[in-house]
Amino acid sequence: MLKPCTRLHACLFATALICAATGVAAQESSRTTRLIVPYGAGTATDIAARAIAEKLAERTGKGVVVDNRPGANGIVAIQAVTSAPANGETLLFTNHSPFVINPHLYAGAGRDVARLTPVSLVTTGSYLMVATPSAGIQSIADLIKKAQASPGKVSYASYGVGSGPHLCMEMIQSSSKISLLHIPYKTGSLTDVVAGQVDVSTEPIANATPFVKEGKLKALAFTDERLPQVLPQVPAVSETIPGYRCDLWLAIFGPAAMKTTPQLSQLNESLRAIVAMPDIQKKIQDLGLVPKWAGPEEVERIVANDSRKWGDLIKQANIKVD
Repeated sequence: MLKPCTRLHACLFATALICAATGVAAQESSRTTRLIVPYGAGTATDIAARAIAEKLAERTGKGVVVDNRPGANGIVAIQAVTSAPANGETLLFTNHSPFVINPHLYAGAGRDVARLTPVSLVTTGSYLMVATPSAGIQSIADLIKKAQASPGKVSYASYGVGSGPHLCMEMIQSSSKISLLHIPYKTGSLTDVVAGQVDVSTEPIANATPFVKEGKLKALAFTDERLPQVLPQVPAVSETIPGYRCDLWLAIFGPAAMKTTPQLSQLNESLRAIVAMPDIQKKIQDLGLVPKWAGPEEVERIVANDSRKWGDLIKQANIKVD
C-alpha cells in the first residue's frame, strides 16, 4: 500500500501529465494557418483566398489568415512558403502567373517555384476582352480587320509586360499575323479604356463586367470558355480564332517537403469539400471564375503544360522585361 505522501506525489504527477497533454492539445488547436497571397487586398485572388480561408478554418477548427505579400512578381510570397516548415500551416494561394509565365521572364523564378508542392486547384477561368465604344470595334473579327488595315495603330492596354492579359493579346497577334500597339500599365488600365485613350484591353471578368453592363465598354470575347451566366451573348475568342485559349487558374501550394507528409492528403480532401460548397461556388462565380477542384498530380500536369505553352509564345514573340 502506498504511503499518504507517495499517493500524493503520484496524484500530483498524474495531474501534471494531464495538464501537459491538455496544454499541447490547446497549443496544437490554436496554431494558425497562413494563406500567403502574392497580390494586394481586393484582387480576385485575394477575395477567393479569403472565402476559402473562412471555410478551411471552420473545417479544421484552426485559425486561417490571409497574408498579402505583393512584390517582386510573386517572388516575395513564394520565398515565404519555400522557407516554411512542411506542416501545412504556411501555404501559397496564387494564380497561374508565378508558375507558368514568370520562369520564362525572370532569372531564378523557375528555381523558386520548383521548391513548392502542388496541393489543390481551386478555380479555372477566362479573361474578358473589351473595347472602348469610340473605337468602333464590335468583335474579335473587327479587331483583326482594323489591325490589318492599320498595322501598329490599334492600341491595347495590359497589366505590364509578361502579364496574363499581355500574353492573351500577343497570342491574338501571333495567331492572326497582325500588329497592335501595346501600352503596358503598372496598375489597372480600365479608366483609360473607358475614357477612349486606349482602344482595347483584356481584363479580369469581375473588373470589366460592370462597365459592360453600363454601356461604357463593349465586350468582345472571353479568352477561354464562355460564361453565359455572366454575359450570355458574349462569345469565346476561339469562335473566331480556332484553337485559341488564354485561360487562368487559382491553386494552392505548400513547401517542397510537404509532398511526403500526411498533411498534404488531409488538406487536399478539405479543399475538395470546400470547393464543392454551394456558397463557395457562388462566390467564385461572382468573380467571373469557374470553381474546379483537382489534386496534386493534376495541378502538376497543368503547370507543366501551361509552362510549355507560354514559354513557346514568350520566346516566339521575343518578350523581355526590363
